[in-house]
Amino acid sequence: MPPANKITIIELIRVQQAGTVDGVVTGLVGADNTMHLHLRDSFNRDLKLIVRNENLARDLLINFRSGSVRLNIHGTWIRCENGWYPEANKATVDGFEMLENSSLISIFSDIKNIPDNGWSSMENPIGYWEDLRGIH
Repeated sequence: MPPANKITIIELIRVQQAGTVDGVVTGLVGADNTMHLHLRDSFNRDLKLIVRNENLARDLLINFRSGSVRLNIHGTWIRCENGWYPEANKATVDGFEMLENSSLISIFSDIKNIPDNGWSSMENPIGYWEDLRGIH
């Protein structure tokens, strides 16, 4: 696994909200009722999240480096250059689902082949998606 990208905060703004984060489980540490999940997100950033449910932690650990997951979390989020991310050890995992391991390019290629959906007429649909996600 390549080294993680550094998270650069552009302006310290914190919000409390629920959301999702996609990534690969890279570790789980815990000795009491609170476990700390390490996740490499889709922007190659290392995130540290809290897991308070032992069964959920075990299910997540089964997926250690074996594919992408989408985590449902709530807690504190901070704005950085690649969009919003959960603040380290200030967001709690509520649940997760395994994701299909298709590349973004192949997904947009499939979408582009659907007639009359708008994506097929775009010159750079991935760039448009990045603008929508606030990562340009």
